[in-house]
Amino acid sequence: MKWKWLIILICAPIGVFILLFLLVVITSYLPPAWLERCWQRSEIARRVQTAGGWDKIKQDCLTLAKQHPHGFDAYYRETKGLPPTIVALKPRRVEYDPKHARVRIWVFGIWRTGGPPEPYHIFEIPTAGKNLGERIGIGGEGFSDNFRWSRKPVVEGIDEIIGELVFR
Repeated sequence: MKWKWLIILICAPIGVFILLFLLVVITSYLPPAWLERCWQRSEIARRVQTAGGWDKIKQDCLTLAKQHPHGFDAYYRETKGLPPTIVALKPRRVEYDPKHARVRIWVFGIWRTGGPPEPYHIFEIPTAGKNLGERIGIGGEGFSDNFRWSRKPVVEGIDEIIGELVFR
């Protein structure tokens, strides 16, 4: 009888420790990437509709490029100098790169400590001459350092870059 209680007293804490360890491991993989992408797409569609559509966003990106010929960077919650249509997208970062003649708008994507990073969702809008309507920079899909990405056109002149951090 004494041995039975001793075994229970030893096994119970070990069982609780194993259960907590499994809980931490399982929750670090939630939500799954496909579910997060689905949520991101519906949220982006709602934000684009609020902004007035892709054409208005593209037009304001061209205006932004003309106003800042040497480049422009705005980070999360920095709305000063951004057109209202771009602010409506609630971007994490907006960057105008005059060297490559493009505006990039990071809508989603962030590193998470203790879990998988939020998948990146970036829009790229060409802003100059021969590049308008052309895909520039990285194209298709690929792998760079710890970043796997794919690109596809959303509408004419706007590309969507979807990426995620990958650890090898």
